[in-house]
Amino acid sequence: MARASLPLLIALARALGATSIGLHQQAVLHASDGSRGCAALENRGTHFTIDVDVGTPSQRFSVVADTGSNSLIIPSCQCQSAGKCDKTDRCFIGSNKSSSFHLEVGDDQEPVSMVLSFGSGQIQAVVAQEQVRVGQVNASLKDGLLLMTDRALNINGPFEGILGLGLPQPPTNWTAVQEQESKQESAVAGGQSMEDIIKQIVSQMGASGPEGGQAAPPEQNMRKALKAALEKPKRQHRDSPTGFLEQAGIGRFSMCFNDGGDGVLRIGEPPLKHGLGGMGTQHWGVDFRGISVGSKSVGDVLFCHGTNMTKGQRSPCGAIPDSGTTMLMGPKEHIGALLEGICDGWDRCRQNFTKLEQAEQIASEAMSKHYGMNPFNMQGGMSKSDVLQLLLMDCESWGHGGFDELPDLHFHIRGSDGKAQALKIPGHMYVMEVSGDQAESALKLLEGVRKIPADTRLAKSKKKVCTPMFGEMDYQTSSNGPVWILGTPIFYEYVVGYDMKTSPPAMSFASQSEQPCGSCKPTVNLAMSRETHKVRSPRQVSGPPRVPQIDTTKPL
Repeated sequence: MARASLPLLIALARALGATSIGLHQQAVLHASDGSRGCAALENRGTHFTIDVDVGTPSQRFSVVADTGSNSLIIPSCQCQSAGKCDKTDRCFIGSNKSSSFHLEVGDDQEPVSMVLSFGSGQIQAVVAQEQVRVGQVNASLKDGLLLMTDRALNINGPFEGILGLGLPQPPTNWTAVQEQESKQESAVAGGQSMEDIIKQIVSQMGASGPEGGQAAPPEQNMRKALKAALEKPKRQHRDSPTGFLEQAGIGRFSMCFNDGGDGVLRIGEPPLKHGLGGMGTQHWGVDFRGISVGSKSVGDVLFCHGTNMTKGQRSPCGAIPDSGTTMLMGPKEHIGALLEGICDGWDRCRQNFTKLEQAEQIASEAMSKHYGMNPFNMQGGMSKSDVLQLLLMDCESWGHGGFDELPDLHFHIRGSDGKAQALKIPGHMYVMEVSGDQAESALKLLEGVRKIPADTRLAKSKKKVCTPMFGEMDYQTSSNGPVWILGTPIFYEYVVGYDMKTSPPAMSFASQSEQPCGSCKPTVNLAMSRETHKVRSPRQVSGPPRVPQIDTTKPL
């Protein structure tokens, strides 16, 4: 029997109305930018990693799939040799092992090196060209990847690198940078040219030298000496290598996570449906109009109302969907207001707070009656935020089936074209469950919004503890106000699409209730994915939450 052609098989599948998620997602199907791939994202609890093959023959690394950074970074074995990287992590050997390896060197024949800043520290790396494979997509990275030679990152656990999927960056105009540096040097010299400085010094010294000594050196020797003293050492300028997908010529991708299972990175997606124009220049960012509790109305948001924007401000707040961050993170005052709002919208919390207020009032009146004063100043000592966090810490006693009580949150976002969308996050998705002895790192992220300190000893005595998946982070920008980082809960609830081909680059958020994340395996079908999606319990997280790797000194 003759083998059917691929276009015929695809047409037949479409005609039969195939519903298999696997068939719909196969890498062999067409894509608008000529390439398509599907790669599994391994669930590590606090984050997801993706397997990347580097070199010829290939060396495999499990790297963090991170939409908050740009370049592909893997550890060089030189980093381990220098004692800067964990010896248990895999590391890359290029020379004498990979036939496609090429190390980039500068005019001085030294490797081109650079230091990159992240939210949790810095890394030093050298630039190399290599063959790289992600899923079914192969690319020769002529613009390079980064081989990490030193690291000062505050990251716990294994770290084999980062697959940067961030917003493409325009190349730096190094000529303009050098001209600016030259102007600054001229300003330091009082605006005088090199010729003016030389002539002034020579005329002051006279032909017979200073104070009647020997004759002054010739003018050309003076020129050389001054240049040597005033000129800075020649620097080699190099932008960080562009991202893997950008170098592979692929302009669209999507990412989503399955609760309790692996996630999916789809490479070479068709044009986005319902795309929102991005607001970011450095990051995948959107206009953020705050969070409403229970209500879907943008009029009920607790902050980022858009009424107090300054001149030149483009949005009241900004938001970055960041797959490499575990939590939902924002300014302290926003987090405090949100936790108070959740308590108001949750009967269990609101009733406990009311009883606490009543108890405080009774105790206060009793103390005043008997002693003429209230020495403990009990009234107003505990906030709704405190009550919420204490209740969640005690989820071991009430948590079975009780998370349906928590109100939904609605994150209100807009595109640069004004299109608006409310992203719903149900209660079980903004709470996480950790073992008692691992709760301390999560509790620390909310230290600034408590009136009472977290009792870590109490937490350690429990088998399990629940905490809100929020963390305090100060990221202020002039054009977009305070910025939130929308971490893993967004990717569990939505298939997040990215389009580098539009101007500005766009994003989309498709609810997994309508478009399940699915799998790269053809055996996973639509019904299975939807049934798994209905589980209503907090996500179990092992290990310290991953904080943003984003440089908060840069604009959105």
